Amino acid sequence: MPKEMMRHYTSLESIKIFHAGNHFMSFPLGIFPNLCSIWFVMGKGLEKVYIPEGIDDNRLVSPSELRAGACPRLEIIGKEAGEGGATVLPAPNLTFFDTNSCEKLKPALIEMKGEVLLPKIKQLTIEKPLRSIWRSLFRFSCLTAFLVSDMEMECFPNPDGGWSSLPTSLRYLEIMECPKLRRVDGKALQILSSLQELHILSCIQLESLLEEGLPLSLGHLVISKCP
Repeated sequence: MPKEMMRHYTSLESIKIFHAGNHFMSFPLGIFPNLCSIWFVMGKGLEKVYIPEGIDDNRLVSPSELRAGACPRLEIIGKEAGEGGATVLPAPNLTFFDTNSCEKLKPALIEMKGEVLLPKIKQLTIEKPLRSIWRSLFRFSCLTAFLVSDMEMECFPNPDGGWSSLPTSLRYLEIMECPKLRRVDGKALQILSSLQELHILSCIQLESLLEEGLPLSLGHLVISKCP
């Protein structure tokens, strides 16, 4: 569909694309003026979800949900920042950002020149490609759900990675399939006075778990496949 035609679909609010073939290689952001929810699942050929030239950042005020799963060729979400191949996604109203099994996805910069680019984010999933988010994580004051997987860290939170604190707004925290994780710092979690659910799943090297205690607000604790 030509981009000029896309602009006329002013009633389109949601796009969900499943099992797209090799011919579906890219998707432009900011073209559909009122598009709020965008899903890509099992896109074999999808390589980039990009901001075309001529689209200014103000055109990205509509998206509130962006999810990409099992897209093995996906490299770019947003636009390239020119900083070691990193990308930026200036979406001020985005509340759900979820990527998983997108092994080629380039690192995302969530903070530029002291400004958090996703100030309203509520649910965030982080894998290896999004590790650059971590230094700004504590600044996500609206974040309520944080899911982290496939990170090469020995301690959570990870002071060696440049951060040691989490936003106190968190209500749900999930740590999954981190093969080198040996310790969860209970002292760092105790400041999460709103935390209600904690899930620790398939962390096969875990040795020390919450020796300092748990947040008093915690109502559900799930530990599975952690020796």
